[in-house]
Amino acid sequence: MKPILKQVGIGVGSGITVAVFTFILLTSMFATTPIATITLQQSSPHSDLVVVTIRRNGEIIYRYETHNIIVTIGATWVKDYLQSGTTGATNATDDISMSADPSPQTSWTKLPNEITTGGLARKTADTVSAVNSTAYWANATWTATASFTINCTGLHHDPTPGSDGNLVAAATIDTATLIANDQIEIDWLVNVPPG
Repeated sequence: MKPILKQVGIGVGSGITVAVFTFILLTSMFATTPIATITLQQSSPHSDLVVVTIRRNGEIIYRYETHNIIVTIGATWVKDYLQSGTTGATNATDDISMSADPSPQTSWTKLPNEITTGGLARKTADTVSAVNSTAYWANATWTATASFTINCTGLHHDPTPGSDGNLVAAATIDTATLIANDQIEIDWLVNVPPG
């Protein structure tokens, strides 16, 4: 038997409709065979999201959304902060890098072939803002002064281009090709969800 859903309006007959609905609900609760099982799962609009956008002459020519991985030293960095308050975790995690490296590995401590030239060196995000009580957003934009292929982006707790031992998370993207004067914008949505 399929459940029948009917829109219930508020009006003269609404008391009868509510009574009938209550009777059907109670009957189905105590029946030996359930009429229907409905599971609702709320999807959070905020997750561990990375968005890369490339503009050429003001027009968007590339946009890619993906999720990231937390690398081992990134997880250790978070653990140190939670355990000791500051040991090993004193800088904000808002520095963004790029490389042509494929498929990030949890063992990375930096992007192995991080781009440090051509206007695309690692930098502190232009904008960092709270999204809600468990998430923040870091956004940076660069203008390329040479041609590059990008396959990966990293999130660090040190703005020094090419520096090691400070990668927290990394994300792979579909191959993106930039030429001089292209702008690349990278957004990291960092979320530590409860539950």
